[in-house]
Amino acid sequence: MRTLLRFFVIVSALALLLSVLCPWVDPERLYFLGIFGVLHPWLLLLNALLLIGLLLLKSKSYWIPLTCLFLSLPGLGAYMQASTFAKAESLSTSIMSYNIGGLHYRDEASKSKLLDLIKAGDIDILALQECRQQLKDRITAARLFPYQHQQSIRGPVIFSKHEILAEGEIPFSSKVNACIWVDLDVHGQRTRLYNVHLRSAHISQDADALISGEVNSNKDAVDQGQRILRKFFGSSRVRSQEAKRIKIHADKLDIPSIIVGDLNETPKSYVYRLLSQNRIDSFKERGNGFGFSYRGKIPGLRIDYVFLPEGSNCLKHELFDWEYSDHAPLYTEWEWSAEDK
Repeated sequence: MRTLLRFFVIVSALALLLSVLCPWVDPERLYFLGIFGVLHPWLLLLNALLLIGLLLLKSKSYWIPLTCLFLSLPGLGAYMQASTFAKAESLSTSIMSYNIGGLHYRDEASKSKLLDLIKAGDIDILALQECRQQLKDRITAARLFPYQHQQSIRGPVIFSKHEILAEGEIPFSSKVNACIWVDLDVHGQRTRLYNVHLRSAHISQDADALISGEVNSNKDAVDQGQRILRKFFGSSRVRSQEAKRIKIHADKLDIPSIIVGDLNETPKSYVYRLLSQNRIDSFKERGNGFGFSYRGKIPGLRIDYVFLPEGSNCLKHELFDWEYSDHAPLYTEWEWSAEDK
């Protein structure tokens, strides 16, 4: 029994260590490792429970999960924070990023209520993903934002109260999953904003069926699980390619840039590390509580982000509990620091 327990402890610890290494491993080179990054919060919990159990059993193996948990501590802030909001010292700017794909299956009352919430939010920049033309037309008709940019009928769109100076798109193989950009005049500073929706794995329905126990047999459950993994591994390679394009595009700029949107990747991923480099993760700076932004049946996923430019001050980060989509909207306020004014 003790041998079996020790084996399970070692396997759990190794899985946690692999999840910590995920941000430094390109899925194009080693695609299967990414699944450990997705499971990182649960591997943390598992090792914490094993540590408590081993201490209660007075087992000398307690050092194994303890060491792995200690090595995992620096990344904990990407999932959980206890920050407070800050007051603006100059003109601030607010951004909302929201994947509203699930809203299109709701009734007209829900769509109208969402528009009312946007009106009440006093939002300067609204970046939506999976936004269909009908809702784009509604927001345009409400005259909330004088400027907008979109590239496809169903995809990302940017609405802004700040003047758009230039606009464009980084081409992907899909129009639903896309990256559009605008140059904005943000209080006298030209600023690039990227609205990103990286390749979806399209595993939500399969995962929902598996979690809900809707499969007919153990064989069906295994087949479902294998299908989910194949989709995840394939899409993770594509997301890596897409993120590299965005990174190259942004690195050529001589102006500040902001990246917002649905990356379909967790903080323990190569894509997150790539796109957050030299930027401020608004949740890590001003978040409070857990940062999990996915509202589907797969728990513990933080896949939506706002990355602000270095040299800016993040004042606020909120994760709204709106039940209109399978994602939560992110709301961020920020200002230029004294050095950039």
